[in-house]
Amino acid sequence: MDYFYGQHKKKYNFRNEPSYKTRAVNVFAQMDAEKEFVFQNGSSTEKFAWLDSGDLNNQTTIWVQTDEENLVGTQRTVIRGCDNMGKLLEINFYVNVTSNSAPEFTEDIQTQWNLNVGDNITYKIPPFKDPEGNDVGEVYINTMENQEFPPFINLAMMNSSTPALLMQPNHLKYQGRTYYFSVVLKEKNSDFMMNVYYMTVKILGDPVEEVELLPPNKTEVNMTMVSLNYKSQGQFKFTSDIDTNLFHPENKKRFNDLFYVYVKTIDKNEEAIRGIDFTVIDNKTINFTV
Repeated sequence: MDYFYGQHKKKYNFRNEPSYKTRAVNVFAQMDAEKEFVFQNGSSTEKFAWLDSGDLNNQTTIWVQTDEENLVGTQRTVIRGCDNMGKLLEINFYVNVTSNSAPEFTEDIQTQWNLNVGDNITYKIPPFKDPEGNDVGEVYINTMENQEFPPFINLAMMNSSTPALLMQPNHLKYQGRTYYFSVVLKEKNSDFMMNVYYMTVKILGDPVEEVELLPPNKTEVNMTMVSLNYKSQGQFKFTSDIDTNLFHPENKKRFNDLFYVYVKTIDKNEEAIRGIDFTVIDNKTINFTV
């Protein structure tokens, strides 16, 4: 059996191998339920290879998976058990573990940007390939721990055949701030073989506090979603009294004209929400159902 190290688990069935089929299956069928699967030196293969524990038709299936580079090479294993007469039976099974590496970009990827508010940038991710050719690569965007992800990045084109980043810092509140994220390039059939590229986006200019962006003679009102259940029912709380007319049923169209309500999907795309019903509790409390 051949296996590239670092990939997802791979199965091997004696029934699918003509040169092994007849004898191996027959010997295996004679072994009792106490059979063991070990390396030829007697050590356990538990973290490298294991026998399928499914029904009778799948009992000759072996699974292999490892992220340990020291197992690259030919691994000699043995299935060992006794027949009903107590005779020791063995099946030698060799796994050729081939060295492996993560996909790579064929051109240098840009990792730093200095942008201005109002810029509209489309950055095409460079093409990539797998050095060994044993798998296809895939690329995705990820956040970085304890770092602010750029909220002005649109990932809609990341799932296309020519993935790209759309960067549109269209608000003064982004000015003078630096944002971080990562680009992950990995083998499709591995959670281990990957390269991670750390990205920095700096918006030029002096920082602007959001309070400075408020029109004159206006009161800042903050809203908090204090609850949301699995039935998509929740409650908004405001820090000051508000005019609740906007939330009355007859003003639903006006609300939709004034506000763009959306959720972020797991791939950080925006999904618009339009069908929201409101119930006014008081001048600071609004219940809603989506």
